[in-house]
Amino acid sequence: MKRFREWGFEVTEYETGIYHVKKSDHMDMQIIVTGLLDKKYKWITKLTNQVELDDIKSMMEEVEKLTDERDLLNAEAVFDLMAKLNRNKEWMKEVNGMGAFRDLFKEDFEQRDRKIAEQSEKI
Repeated sequence: MKRFREWGFEVTEYETGIYHVKKSDHMDMQIIVTGLLDKKYKWITKLTNQVELDDIKSMMEEVEKLTDERDLLNAEAVFDLMAKLNRNKEWMKEVNGMGAFRDLFKEDFEQRDRKIAEQSEKI
């Protein structure tokens, strides 16, 4: 943040770990320092290469409680990014690649596949 300020950017700490960075004639940015975030941002804090198997298991339990389609799609995106960031971790073998994630979101994938097929038929 110090460097941005030196370059003339305005840096505002929105909340601990969440910073808004802006300067005229530049695109506004938001910088998130996951290690500083409040626990209420549990999903965002997992967008790192420091995720462990216990984190995945507890998040899967949370996902099973979700009912809103948008929440489920967001959870899928978080899991996908977590898997990519942590692909070399030993625990990834335990979840058998993306198989466990695929099972978790199986219904969502099937519903999306049906919608795509329906749209293709209309075209």
